[in-house]
Amino acid sequence: MSENVEVLKKAVAEVEARADKWEKLHTVSTIRRELLAAAERGGAFHAPQLLPWLERTPSWREVSGQSIVRVVTTNDDGKEVRHTPDEAWPT
Repeated sequence: MSENVEVLKKAVAEVEARADKWEKLHTVSTIRRELLAAAERGGAFHAPQLLPWLERTPSWREVSGQSIVRVVTTNDDGKEVRHTPDEAWPT
């Protein structure tokens, strides 16, 4: 019986690891897609060149089935400010 429990624990751990991997891939691709779309709407000549500057600071969460991406920066007072990807691009 304890062998079955150990086998099941191992199987659950493997499934959780796979789920974590795919969740991370989904998060990264969602953030990149939102940043690229905002760059293109903002008139960027070559949007992928701009990703390295904004990819370091985004956060992502899902609310009511919708993906919400925010770019985190600091203001002059050193406080954290969260912008939508469109707000992060200068106009």
